Amino acid sequence: MTILDTDCIIQFLRGNPRAINFVQSARKKDNALKTTAFTVSELYFGAYISSRSAKNTRDVKDFLAQLTILDFTEAAAIVHAQITADLKSKGNPVGTIDPFIASIVLSTEESLVTRNSDHFTAIDRLKLLNWDVAPSPEP
Repeated sequence: MTILDTDCIIQFLRGNPRAINFVQSARKKDNALKTTAFTVSELYFGAYISSRSAKNTRDVKDFLAQLTILDFTEAAAIVHAQITADLKSKGNPVGTIDPFIASIVLSTEESLVTRNSDHFTAIDRLKLLNWDVAPSPEP
């Protein structure tokens, strides 16, 4: 299946109809919903600094309970080193967290579900799926 990026989960929690449709379609197709440990960190950080911290933290926890959380493994660490070296050699650095997320996606040979494709397009071999325009998730 695919790995949900932070933006997809945030929009789902905010009630965005397209994000809700994407996630519900994935569930109906019996696809395992996944995300990365780095996305978990980004979600909780956002919840902790929000004006409705208690509610948002609860919402994040409840949603994440339905997902498989992928950890940063040795294989992902090697892929991360390759990604960051490649980006540096091209003079095209990416955000601090995004290469970590991409390394987990690549090391598990999955696709990343994100609307923020500009954060990831410079990363070779990374398969992206835009939840905001995709009619339904990959089988």
